[in-house]
Amino acid sequence: MKDKERPQISLPPEMRCEQIEEREREHHMEALASAAHETLSTVNLFRELTPEEVPEFKDWARKNYEPLTEIKGIWHPVIQAECALMNDETHE
Repeated sequence: MKDKERPQISLPPEMRCEQIEEREREHHMEALASAAHETLSTVNLFRELTPEEVPEFKDWARKNYEPLTEIKGIWHPVIQAECALMNDETHE
């Protein structure tokens, strides 16, 4: 069996090793960022609330959130949704 030949990559002659390495690093970082995004988007970072907790979280939002200000991504999704609802109510 013959060893497989490596495919030849044609690069512009002006491209230097440093440029090639930089492109490889950029590609690697993009791949890592993409993988991290996919992982985070499939993992639920927030606990599931009991039916009794949902009104408590909504009430917290009503008491603590100032409409049309930043809705923080670290807040539980129930709180974020209630804040968005408050913003919608402000526009009505």
